Amino acid sequence: MNLKAKAIMIAKAFSVWWGIFLIIGCCVGFSLKILSGFLFVSGDMPDFDVIFFVPMLIAGSFLLALISNLISILIYSTPVRKMRRRLNRIYDADGYSKEYIDTLLANCKGNLKNKNYIELAFIHDNMGSHTAAVNILRQIDIVSVTDIAHSTGNFYTPAYFYAVSMLIYLNSGDNELAAQAYENGKLYIDTLEKDEFIVYAKALYLLYSGIRSEDGDDDEFLRKLPSAHLIKIQNHGANNIILVIKAYCMFYMGLVEKSEQFAAAAAHSKLSPVAEKHLKNLYAKFKENPVLEETPEPKPAVEQIL
Repeated sequence: MNLKAKAIMIAKAFSVWWGIFLIIGCCVGFSLKILSGFLFVSGDMPDFDVIFFVPMLIAGSFLLALISNLISILIYSTPVRKMRRRLNRIYDADGYSKEYIDTLLANCKGNLKNKNYIELAFIHDNMGSHTAAVNILRQIDIVSVTDIAHSTGNFYTPAYFYAVSMLIYLNSGDNELAAQAYENGKLYIDTLEKDEFIVYAKALYLLYSGIRSEDGDDDEFLRKLPSAHLIKIQNHGANNIILVIKAYCMFYMGLVEKSEQFAAAAAHSKLSPVAEKHLKNLYAKFKENPVLEETPEPKPAVEQIL
């Protein structure tokens, strides 16, 4: 996510907390004003000073909003990081195993429900179960997801939903649905212009479909891709699959040697069966290019469990 979008997201979340404490502060101030009036009549207390109270209200509510926002971030992010660390350990040991999927399913609740369903769809497709992947995507209420995204300014979930949808439909050869996912999700996808997964999902779609915007923005996006400084996601399985996608993108952009570098990195990592199949197809294309040196064969795929 770019700095502007991230700043807007944080500002929206903070403004909600600030608004809550301002309302509470106003209610307290009103109550004190009424109370001080009664006490002033009895001579026990001076009149309520509004000029003194308003700056205190603004400063106090601002501080409380800042503290509450930080606490809410910690409460939300801590279980997410804990779950991701466990999933990465499982993947590094056994790949997309039954334990990995059971762990995701056990956490399909609350704020993690939609995100975990998106990852489950991605996993099923990479294990060769396209129908199951599509059925999982259909369980996600994308209308509520986008509504929440616009109210909070956090576009991660809809961006990942549409990016994963594009990859699933491209993988099955359904170009029409892939194009529909891209058009519906372009607003969210373009907002996350530094996220490596989102960026390369978009690049693969543009290169595979051959569709470009008339104003040339898509071509400029692809030209900048080889030198772009992107943020890796904290998901070992997805990052390994991204290596294969990178290799394909660079190959079809004419950067064959760079493609071979990504392919070699992917060959030394743990891959899903579908990602391994695509990597082997890419190696077949490398053999047709005499410039490339010998590259290692990819590791065996993780066990098919679905």
